[in-house]
Amino acid sequence: METKRKFNDYQGCATNGEIMASLDTAKGEEVVFSCIVIKFNRWNMKQERTFLLTNQYLYNIKKSEV
Repeated sequence: METKRKFNDYQGCATNGEIMASLDTAKGEEVVFSCIVIKFNRWNMKQERTFLLTNQYLYNIKKSEV
């Protein structure tokens, strides 16, 4: 018997219309997990990113500038 693990969508990506519009939901892509991570760029500067894992892909989403 296979059990399905439950992960958290800490950033609420599954309820974000802009993010969901970019996913391929027609082929069954759905959000599995999301969180904030700190990335260091080539100049060793910190950048905040949203780490989004779906059942098909892994996304590194840049924080939008307001």
